[in-house]
Amino acid sequence: MIYELIAPKGPEDETVADFVIRRLGKESLEKLIDPMCSGIFAGDPYKMSIRHCFPRIKELEQNYGSLIRAMIKLQKERRKGSGVSLRPMGGQESEVVPVPAGRLTSFYNGAQTITDTLAQRLEGKIRLGVSVKGIEKDGKAYKVHTSRGIDSADIVILASPAHASSEIIGDFDKKFSKILSEIPYAPVSVVCFGYKREKVLHSLQGFGFLIPHIEGKKILGTLWDSSIFPNRAPEGYVLLRNMIGGAKSPELAMLDDNA
Repeated sequence: MIYELIAPKGPEDETVADFVIRRLGKESLEKLIDPMCSGIFAGDPYKMSIRHCFPRIKELEQNYGSLIRAMIKLQKERRKGSGVSLRPMGGQESEVVPVPAGRLTSFYNGAQTITDTLAQRLEGKIRLGVSVKGIEKDGKAYKVHTSRGIDSADIVILASPAHASSEIIGDFDKKFSKILSEIPYAPVSVVCFGYKREKVLHSLQGFGFLIPHIEGKKILGTLWDSSIFPNRAPEGYVLLRNMIGGAKSPELAMLDDNA
């Protein structure tokens, strides 16, 4: 840890793993940062960009030369009651903190509340249960081939995952379709367990836990869902949400429900 104070600055961008090993050592990567990358991105720190995934941490190094020195400086500034503004890579000033800010929030009935509300407000303008098969140019307009026929449109906006968009525009723009098909996705599946509260000896006070990949477990981590959102389980029960798969074990996310 002492070496971190004098470790040289790295290049403008590098992998998360390279950054952490260079500044904090391999053990910090394996036991701290690796599970964090799995929990936030389901990603592989050896392939993730530090500049794009953890830009604030990169800013601390660039502006202070050391993460430890940055923490000390920020604490002193907070004690004085003044915020610390740094110039991030985007060019505008913003307060820099070492970890993502905010807290977990949701709707009482879950995130589906958003799509349900949009569907209600756009009644008559939104079609549910219709799959898009392809797109073709039709003069200055477009023909959209769907599972229910063909629709004409002046403008088409794709908000689907890259791999799905790639299939949709396969005949329309082969070059762009190939680019989209090469964007990697880390598959993740969620397995939920429900228990009677008295059957769980742990207090479940907190958020949950993440597991380092070196421990060889088959789950990325577990969220104590009913502790974060109490209405997610009936009175007297608890809900535990387990994440499996990710960039390092994608095959686990593809298992069927009987596995």
